[in-house]
Amino acid sequence: MSSKPFGWEGALGFLKSIDSFRYAQKYIVPTIAKEIELVEKIEDAVDDAAFIDQLGELLPGFKIHFRLDPNETDSAITSAFELDSMRATEYLTGFSNLIFDAINRTIPKSLSMQEVRVNFPSVKIVEDAGGDFFIPSNLLLKIYGVKEFRVSIGIYRDRMTQLYKDACGIIEEEDKKKTIFKIL
Repeated sequence: MSSKPFGWEGALGFLKSIDSFRYAQKYIVPTIAKEIELVEKIEDAVDDAAFIDQLGELLPGFKIHFRLDPNETDSAITSAFELDSMRATEYLTGFSNLIFDAINRTIPKSLSMQEVRVNFPSVKIVEDAGGDFFIPSNLLLKIYGVKEFRVSIGIYRDRMTQLYKDACGIIEEEDKKKTIFKIL
């Protein structure tokens, strides 16, 4: 299953509406099963360092976008986050909203540029682009902690588990229909 579902949501939604059995069997169950396995591996991380490493597998290229604050001198504000690719489950679970909520609860809305220079010396600020820069999430989480990301990952797992159970229920109902015809 591709990790870039964008563009397929319409087709998948149509499949779900006309054939919920195949949608559950061919898309939801295999996709969600792999995702739950990965998330459980992250949740099993024994310490913050292991959690941050595992999170990198779930969110490759995860970095936070900052922009120089136009209202404050010598400070930057968070504005977005970026990933190398989105999860195949994104449109099913609202995963990016969970991650953005965790960012907002973890990382200060504004960082002093002194703090940026001291804690993240490798960061390059692009003055031509309004002072935009990215900080890799692993560096930020080492400083600000992972508590809120653990909460968001737990919510994500719960949402996927419910989707998986619902899909298995649809498959089970369809399989019951097959046994009726075997009896006849």
